[in-house]
Amino acid sequence: MIIKNILPLLFSSLIIACQSNSSQAFVPESNGNMNALTIVMSKSSWGKNLGKQVQTSLTEPYEGLPFDEPKYDLYHLDPSIFSGFARSGRNIVVFNKDTTEQGFKLIKNLWARPQIAAIITGEDDEVMSFYFEENKSLLMRSIDENERVEKIKRMSKSLNTG
Repeated sequence: MIIKNILPLLFSSLIIACQSNSSQAFVPESNGNMNALTIVMSKSSWGKNLGKQVQTSLTEPYEGLPFDEPKYDLYHLDPSIFSGFARSGRNIVVFNKDTTEQGFKLIKNLWARPQIAAIITGEDDEVMSFYFEENKSLLMRSIDENERVEKIKRMSKSLNTG
């Protein structure tokens, strides 16, 4: 008798406990040094005007320091090796050559959390350069805010462990 009453209760609690929200997939913690920025771009584009434009724009020096120090440390990756652990960086800018979905997309927590991923797609370097230049200030503000939040997080952790 007790088993007849308990069995449906156990079964229903098991069903409720096993339900998962499929819209929230597991996303690993992001990693990387402060002010590190991963640029995913073909080697040919990296050595040409597009790569030089990105490097010049994103390594502008911090204002107010007595010496010039670049705002971001850039790490170039070829798209062929951009997988697995490489995708867990906190700040990533991906350049894709494609004619179907051209444009600029800024996505939070795409491959890791917290993360800012910018996907710039164009049919050639010139088009990707245009989308980068048009959205550069939005990209930099987003990365700066992401880094500010990470600095606060790291400082609060260090204060609590002392």
